Amino acid sequence: MRHLALLAPLLLQGCCALFCGGETRPLVPLSYRTPDEARQTVLAAIANGDARRIYESLSPEFKQERGIDGLSFAVAWERLRA
Repeated sequence: MRHLALLAPLLLQGCCALFCGGETRPLVPLSYRTPDEARQTVLAAIANGDARRIYESLSPEFKQERGIDGLSFAVAWERLRA
């Protein structure tokens, strides 16, 4: 449950894309060079339901501090989508 709460801020900006049928647009060029490019990459991944890209976008420190691994993230993501 704690992992679901951690994803809430990400979903607030992309919730329409998630719950209104999603988007079919291609991902923006993947980049984390600037905060804006990183934000665009993550929001595009959310809009396209790309859980792997969202997980990769989280910093290693963030994942370690919160005990998030790939499996727990995948389960939390599927529960959010459901």
